[in-house]
Amino acid sequence: MVNLVKNALKFTTEGQVQIKASYDTEASSLIVHVKDTGVGIAKEDFPRLFTRFGKLQRTAKVNS
Repeated sequence: MVNLVKNALKFTTEGQVQIKASYDTEASSLIVHVKDTGVGIAKEDFPRLFTRFGKLQRTAKVNS
C-alpha cells in the first residue's frame, strides 16, 4: 500500500492524488482507494501491480 501511494505521488506531476480509506465491518476489511491524474498504468502491467519487487514497463522507462 505504501508503494501504491508513493508511486501515485511520484508520477503525478500535475493535478491531484486522492486517498480514501474506509472500514467494512461485515468483511472486517480496510478498503483503500488511490486516485491520481498521473501517467497511468498500461493494462498489460495490471497482473504485476502487486507482485513483490516488480517493476512495470512504463515505470522503468520513466526512471531511466
